[in-house]
Amino acid sequence: MRRNLGLSIVTCLLAGSVSHAQVPATSYQIVEKTIYEQKPIITYRQETEWVTEEQEVTTYEDVWVTEYENVTSYKPIFETEERYETRRIMKPVWETQNQTSYEDVIEYETVTESRQEIVMVPKQIRETKYRDEQRVERVPVTQTYNQQERVTTLKPVTTYRPQLVDQGGYVDQLAYQPGRVSNRLQWNRPSWIYNPATGTNTFQRRGFQWVPSQAAGTYQVQRTYVPNVVTQQVPVTQYIPETVIQQRPVLTTQYVDQVKTYRVPYDEVRMEYEQQLVERPITYQRPKTRRIEHQKPVQVLKWVEQEVQVPVKNQTVNYQPVVQQKPVQVLKRVPQVQKVQVQRPVTRWVKQETMQTVPRTITMRIPLDANGNPIEVTPSDPETSEPETPNDPADVDIPTAVEADQVPSLTPEQAADAIDEIEAEDPPLTDPQIEDDSATDEET
Repeated sequence: MRRNLGLSIVTCLLAGSVSHAQVPATSYQIVEKTIYEQKPIITYRQETEWVTEEQEVTTYEDVWVTEYENVTSYKPIFETEERYETRRIMKPVWETQNQTSYEDVIEYETVTESRQEIVMVPKQIRETKYRDEQRVERVPVTQTYNQQERVTTLKPVTTYRPQLVDQGGYVDQLAYQPGRVSNRLQWNRPSWIYNPATGTNTFQRRGFQWVPSQAAGTYQVQRTYVPNVVTQQVPVTQYIPETVIQQRPVLTTQYVDQVKTYRVPYDEVRMEYEQQLVERPITYQRPKTRRIEHQKPVQVLKWVEQEVQVPVKNQTVNYQPVVQQKPVQVLKRVPQVQKVQVQRPVTRWVKQETMQTVPRTITMRIPLDANGNPIEVTPSDPETSEPETPNDPADVDIPTAVEADQVPSLTPEQAADAIDEIEAEDPPLTDPQIEDDSATDEET
């Protein structure tokens, strides 16, 4: 896009310089151009180096060392001394004496006596008592009430109407005759029976009751009349129903549960104990003591005091210390110093200077004539043709009008150099899609 813009600008300048070389400028077109400059940038990079140093490392080694320690033991020395002591002792002396002893002998004799005893004798007592029992009985309650009843009466009305008169004959046909209805006894359980005549429920007790039963029917050959209908005018007396409301007394019997209390006698039997005095013969053995005297010699021990010389040994123990050297194995940690090469990282910041491409925008002012075509500018010094302009468009001072002789113009050689410079700074695109878009823009 920038390339196309540069080419269009140069083309406009060439056209203006060729066709409008002497036309004064009425307006100006501001064209911005971005150029890239190389700018030095100082950065700092962190580098780490491994430095080998020599250090002393102390290690400890376990070593068994034989040492001697003093062990003190005590040796006993016994000293014995003998002396005599006078002691008083009791000496036993046996003497014979006559001793009188008494012996009690128990003898048993049989004795029969009569003894009175109080005995508890059980006695059965029967008493008649009464208890109250409540029973629920169904009591019939008869009530009479008036029931409204609709009675239909027939009122005769004579009219003439066509009547079909039968003039047929008799034909033999099978007729079903139901069986005979007879009553038989049947055991029924107590239940409530609905009376269709009164519309109430009646309680029926258990027992045998007459129940109607019907026997199986039979088929018989009967002569049946076959009709032959003939229409005739016959006077007919019709009875028109007429409904009349009458009051009919109805007698109903209901069974109501009623609780009745009865006194029921019952016998209660209890046992009572009474005391009775009874004499019973008792035979027992009664002890009888009899004393017997005995004379017998008895050895009597007596203790007589006597002085005796008794040898006494006194033993004294003295302990003499004895010191001995005893070897003992002792574990000790012996330090050993060794020198070891150790690598240590050293970090430092290194200054690095690089060149970075920085974009800078240059603003150019192109004079235009009244038709909007660029005006040719006289060649000037290339060093002063592109003065430095500030990057901020607000700082650009754009005059409203200039003289024709002061408007710069480009020669064909300068325009070709500008096109080459633009192509060198912005090379053509290589993407086919982008080239197609550029071609489309150029055709448009």
